[in-house]
Amino acid sequence: KNADSTINSTVSVGKDGVGINAIYDATDGAKDYTLTLGTNGKFELNGDRAAGMSATVTGLGTANKATIINKGIIETIGSNVDTTGIIAKGAYVQNDGKINIGKNGVAIYTTNDGADTDTGLENNGEINLIEDEAKGIVANKANTTKDFILGKISGKEKLVGAFFKDSQAPVNVKDVNIDVGANSKGLVFEGGSNFTVGATGVNNQIKVGDTTDSNNRSIGIAAIGTSGTVSHTDVIAGSKQSMGLYAKNGTLTFDTLTGDLKSTDGNSILTYADGAAATISLNGGKTLEIAKDGIGLGVKDGGTITADKDTVVEVKGENGIGAYVNNGGNVDSKFKIKVKNAKGRGVYLTGTVSSYPEVDELKGDESVGYIFENVTNVVNIANPILVNDATAKGQVAVLAQGTGAGMNVNGISVSGNNNTGVYSSTGQTVTNNGLLTVGASTGDSSIGIYSRGGAVINNGVSTIGNNSLGIYGEGTSITTKDMTIGDKGVGLYLNNTALGQGDAIVNGNVSVGGNEAISGTG
Repeated sequence: KNADSTINSTVSVGKDGVGINAIYDATDGAKDYTLTLGTNGKFELNGDRAAGMSATVTGLGTANKATIINKGIIETIGSNVDTTGIIAKGAYVQNDGKINIGKNGVAIYTTNDGADTDTGLENNGEINLIEDEAKGIVANKANTTKDFILGKISGKEKLVGAFFKDSQAPVNVKDVNIDVGANSKGLVFEGGSNFTVGATGVNNQIKVGDTTDSNNRSIGIAAIGTSGTVSHTDVIAGSKQSMGLYAKNGTLTFDTLTGDLKSTDGNSILTYADGAAATISLNGGKTLEIAKDGIGLGVKDGGTITADKDTVVEVKGENGIGAYVNNGGNVDSKFKIKVKNAKGRGVYLTGTVSSYPEVDELKGDESVGYIFENVTNVVNIANPILVNDATAKGQVAVLAQGTGAGMNVNGISVSGNNNTGVYSSTGQTVTNNGLLTVGASTGDSSIGIYSRGGAVINNGVSTIGNNSLGIYGEGTSITTKDMTIGDKGVGLYLNNTALGQGDAIVNGNVSVGGNEAISGTG
């Protein structure tokens, strides 16, 4: 108690034991103390729940401090579980050596709960998480204005780099280099005061591995029940829909101008706002990229993703989705989705549809701009629908499937072969309030609007090119205005199998070209 100590030998710590346990208070006067494991010192954690160094500090105040310094090695031996390298209660921590921690263990645990406040932590050495479920740094009820310098933390699978729980004062994190494997978390902030992540020199690096267990998803930075700001930080999410940024019941603001948010191979979820109280703000306007099976922006149950300026999300792989909007989620209109490759998906929406970004580019065979599946409210698409890749085929600008409540669009333009502007199988009404233009098809016919079981109301003037089809309905009715139809084109095609399913009505003039052009058939 109340003494400076240095260990330069190897100490084996058994089950439930502590290598050295120090207590500091002001009974001998307020002054600074150090508890040091020297460069030749080593704590071998040789039993379950063994700990290397522990210090409890009460009453020294903010003018004085007790510091735990590791210059040697602290490591878990064999298969022992729940071990802890350093326990700091009201103490400063300075790790200049190595901590190798095993299953369910914690390299450094720090708290100010019931102890002195305003303490700091510096990891200038290495923290190696050598078995599953280990954590690098755990800060529980931290109450300090000092920085957490996290340093180098690495390991394989099912790990957490650093975990901040119920912080009692704003948390400042700097100089992070976390590289953990599959089913792992980089930085987790849960409850308590707000946090800031920044850097004093080179950018922070947070890399998490693939997700092979959907119940234990890899996440770069998570804000749960708290809010924070991240700058000068590069987050790299692993494959199989590992997440870059995750927010639930809090706001996570990420600066893309000073940092980077990307995927190891494009098959990641870059951002995910989970629930009505969750917001992710992406500031800076840097382009985001995802590839096969990846998701750029994900929102669920009223979650929100915002941007402070126009931001492009590029979809560069099969079944990649620019924005996933589930049940009332909101994605800022400042985001623009560009589908760059075959079979890419722009925006996927399900449940209650609120706000979502525009798909302003659609490239590649069989790509889809918007997918509305089992939507519970009427969909209103403000921007004209464009299928403008003349070399592509099998594209669908808007696909509505499952159940629905109807759709209103403001213009449709389709080019290329075998492409479709709006395809609806929901049995609900599709209304177009703008121009309907279908360019000439040189192979399989492109279609402006297809609807199965739901009425089509076209309130705009239609221009249907050679060998193309304007509106195709099955088991429904079609109402349209003026139409101009090119050679071998078809204005309306109504395929009804029973009386009373509906009629085709043209409220305007029809101009039909030669070579077997057809204004309507049914």
